[in-house]
Amino acid sequence: MNKAYKAMIVSFFVNASLVIMKLVTGIITNYKTLIADAIHSFSDLSTDIVAIIGQKIAYKKADKKHPYGHGKIEYITSIIIGIVIMFLGLKLIYTTMMEEVSVTGNYVFALIIVLITIISKYFLARYVSKIGKMMNNSILMSSSKESYADVLSSIGVFITIVLFQFKDSFGILKYADRFGGIIISILIIKTAFNILKDNLTAVIGECEHDEKITSNIEDIIMSITDVLAIDSLTIMKFGSYYQIVLDVGVDGECKLKEAHDIAHNIEKKLLDSEINIKYVVVHVNPHNKALGEN
Repeated sequence: MNKAYKAMIVSFFVNASLVIMKLVTGIITNYKTLIADAIHSFSDLSTDIVAIIGQKIAYKKADKKHPYGHGKIEYITSIIIGIVIMFLGLKLIYTTMMEEVSVTGNYVFALIIVLITIISKYFLARYVSKIGKMMNNSILMSSSKESYADVLSSIGVFITIVLFQFKDSFGILKYADRFGGIIISILIIKTAFNILKDNLTAVIGECEHDEKITSNIEDIIMSITDVLAIDSLTIMKFGSYYQIVLDVGVDGECKLKEAHDIAHNIEKKLLDSEINIKYVVVHVNPHNKALGEN
């Protein structure tokens, strides 16, 4: 089991536990905001399932129809997660504006459950985000953003429950749930928009622009003794891995066999590096010869 898949499994079980806790507590205490927050967390479960399935497909081996593997399925999976979060945010705005929140149960018990949710989801989001960055996994990064959105939602529920206790002294506080719900919904929609924007761009075709990754790849290429220059370098994202297409300049007097060996050495060094590179295409040019004059 790789780290990405393990992180998704952990996320699934944490979210399942929180859904049960919040839903049962909401029903017992009659806190509608807690029930709504449980439904919010239930959406995390659905995206966890989508993420787990997407991760399995993304790591399938390349075949004749997909010679560069199935890595881009990660972007499609993340887009689905973004759509779910967007729908959730719009739904929460509608629910907040159209329904009154009626709370009559033990608010201390409800607050403890919400506090447990906030702490659990915060550390889950940090864990998933750390693994996502480590493995350059867009599914985990999207999932972590959703978890952070859930933290914000639960904080809003916490504040709403506290403020609602003072509604008899300050009449305006009976609307606290509405204002808080709208703010949370806007933040959730913003999260969804960012996920959709990033992954729609990637699924169309996006190059890696991270200077550290680019610099590391250039260093690997230039470490080959016979490489005199990098004429062009394209680093294409395929989910959590890369395809490299490059032109290098070598001695113009270099023989065909020598040029072939240079290209092979570049390919091997890149594939063996710690950077998750799966495909390399190398074109060798006589040094200082303009591209296209072959």
